Amino acid sequence: MDQNVRKIRTIDSFERVETGALQVDGDWPGLFIRGDQCIDLYNRLWYVKEHMEKHPDPVESIERMLAIKGVEGVLNMIKEDVLVNPKKEGPNAESVTEGL
Repeated sequence: MDQNVRKIRTIDSFERVETGALQVDGDWPGLFIRGDQCIDLYNRLWYVKEHMEKHPDPVESIERMLAIKGVEGVLNMIKEDVLVNPKKEGPNAESVTEGL
């Protein structure tokens, strides 16, 4: 796992943290996505990126280019920081945690 992963301990509760908005102390709220749901998100975003690349807009725009780069950035973050020992890249990616 990459060193970009921030680890926190749950102090207020021993409950499982679910996907959704998460605020740590006085910091800005952010979006937390559980690992299993993140794998599903990776697969769906991969398809979106592939579709956008295979079906170009007749008028290429900076917004479209930035959208593709943004999706690629999220995909890379998931691939590098969430998918532990990924079996394959692209659609139907899985995370294998055995032996860790």
